[in-house]
Amino acid sequence: MFGRPIITQILKSITSQISLEKLSELILEGAISSTQSEKGAVGYIQANRLIILSQKENHWRKEYMISELSHSDTNRFMEEAIKDKKPIIVNEKTPEFSRLLIFPVQSKERVEGLICVAGGEGEYTSQDLEYLEMFASLFILALYKKKDEDKIRQFSEEVEEIIEKRTYELEILYELSQKIPNIFSWDGFFRLFFSYLYQVIKYNFVGCWVKVEGSLKVYIGKTGSFDGNSLKEFIAYIQETQIQYELISESIEGRIKFIEVDKERKAEGLNTYIHLPLRINEKIKGFVCIGFSERVILDEYELRFFDTLVHQIALSLERLEILIKTQERELSEIIERLPEGIIIIDEERRIILFNPQAERILSFSSIKKGEILEKIGEVEVEKILGRQEIVELEISYPKRLFLEIMTGFLEKGIFKKRGWVILLRDVTQQKEKEMYFEQQRRLAIVGQLAGGIAHQFNNILNVIIVTADAILVSNPHLDEETKRWLKNIKEEGRRAADLVYRLLDFSRHSLVEKRKIELFSFIKNLEKELREFFPPNVEICIERDQKSEYSIQGDPSLLRQLFLNLASNSKDAMPEGGKFILGLKELTVDEGNMLSFSTLSQGKYIEVKIEDTGIGMDEETKKHALEPFFSTKKKASGLGLSQVHGIVKQHRGIMKLESQPSQGTKVIIYLPEYETKEKNENSSGYKYFC
Repeated sequence: MFGRPIITQILKSITSQISLEKLSELILEGAISSTQSEKGAVGYIQANRLIILSQKENHWRKEYMISELSHSDTNRFMEEAIKDKKPIIVNEKTPEFSRLLIFPVQSKERVEGLICVAGGEGEYTSQDLEYLEMFASLFILALYKKKDEDKIRQFSEEVEEIIEKRTYELEILYELSQKIPNIFSWDGFFRLFFSYLYQVIKYNFVGCWVKVEGSLKVYIGKTGSFDGNSLKEFIAYIQETQIQYELISESIEGRIKFIEVDKERKAEGLNTYIHLPLRINEKIKGFVCIGFSERVILDEYELRFFDTLVHQIALSLERLEILIKTQERELSEIIERLPEGIIIIDEERRIILFNPQAERILSFSSIKKGEILEKIGEVEVEKILGRQEIVELEISYPKRLFLEIMTGFLEKGIFKKRGWVILLRDVTQQKEKEMYFEQQRRLAIVGQLAGGIAHQFNNILNVIIVTADAILVSNPHLDEETKRWLKNIKEEGRRAADLVYRLLDFSRHSLVEKRKIELFSFIKNLEKELREFFPPNVEICIERDQKSEYSIQGDPSLLRQLFLNLASNSKDAMPEGGKFILGLKELTVDEGNMLSFSTLSQGKYIEVKIEDTGIGMDEETKKHALEPFFSTKKKASGLGLSQVHGIVKQHRGIMKLESQPSQGTKVIIYLPEYETKEKNENSSGYKYFC
């Protein structure tokens, strides 16, 4: 890479008392380093002789007669450079060098010397010529140093200014080349290009017309605030230039994207226009033009910088086009593999892309690329777009479907248009399971409620029957009609009591099965069902101590209901996700720890811990949590924890509730450990519960 330190060192050396030979060595070192060559020589012309002042690798003689240079190939190239006053580039291998670059050192159309570099890899480019041009200017300074100090000093300042400017321009080009690979959008690319061009050429308007990816793109960068006429004039100039380059003559109105480059600059009207073609693969694909409010003549270096930058744009446009196509293809492949349905639409709601999952989910209404997406089910798309929360949607026809829908806005990127991405998640199975669990819970609640009512009604009937019987016994002299009425009351009361007994028997689901249950295996079998019940952002953890078996005597269906009720409460308490923890531990209560477990009698227990990291409960809520029909949720029955408490009691267990706001909730249940000699309460192995 070209470096400023060597230039600074040479300039300082020129103004010092250093010899011409030492100066030529510094110039040669800079020329070889900048062009990444291996060999080189620097010489000056005096009286039809070429005198070599400095060289590396000793491939050149110390002196040549110019008239005799044509006797060998390498010397012939030096003669041509002197005669034609033009640089000679030989990128093919010669008998002496793998490549060769000879640059004539000129002053006022007169060749004063030569700078030669050779060897190394690759090919010499126009940028290498620019480097040698600067070192040739420095060599001229060195040659004339001793002739006229005043003139040299003045010339030195001019050359230093040029070198400073050229160095700055090269640094700008290098910095731009480093940033371009990190740009992945057309807008970002042209914003970067206009900004770097403006650092060297202070234009008022810049425009780029290019056709890539089969579509026309027109970008205009502007500085200051211009009236509408100036902008129209510049746009008309772009329109005329596209015809001049024999490009398509379609209107660019409505295709222009404007980029603000410098708001502070003040100017009026337009006076000067300059344009250069954009060549991609040797074909003109567009052009770049700049406009000035004043009459401007760009110098040789500014024109060269403009040309170099436009060439850089052409190369970068080709790279960016390939990159964007690759990204679009890769993104499409990723979207196709996603388990959720994805639909991408533009601002006109026209479908740009969708994956097979979206097509499957919306199989009831065919979706096609290019068509306008108006509804999802019976809901208009406009009502869904832009909402921050997840939209839940139920579709009943032609089949029942539950969807969760999320949307996000897309800035113009590889899809070339601004638009929306719609994510569809089919949660039909999850919703149906939740509905099933809720139905089962409600049936259990209805059974409990029916049992409670039946008990109360049975007590009332007993009072009626006993009272009627007491009246008959205590009043033997009642008339026959009164006795008949009282007997009818007793008879109908007994019939009602029999009906209540049947209702009570139904509410108890007849029999509750009690058998040996190994809780760890039971929970592991339930784990899959729980994972399907919880959303993906809830982690399920099962913990236990070193014990290998956790056996109790219980009813599997009631225990399943217990865990599902607690899981349902935890799910509602963790809308943003969290942890659901199931823990098992053996506990022995004896005289040593009875004070810590005052509610338990001595014996062995299985401690079951059900914990979540949800929103928790305050003291007031915790106080009423086990009461039937108490709930903090609008649509809840309020019987979840109440039913759990009842099931724990039916298993002769104890239940504790621990919770704090924002600290989650922990339910600890102590169930008697299974004993092989335990006697069941009836020979059939079943027990009635009311």
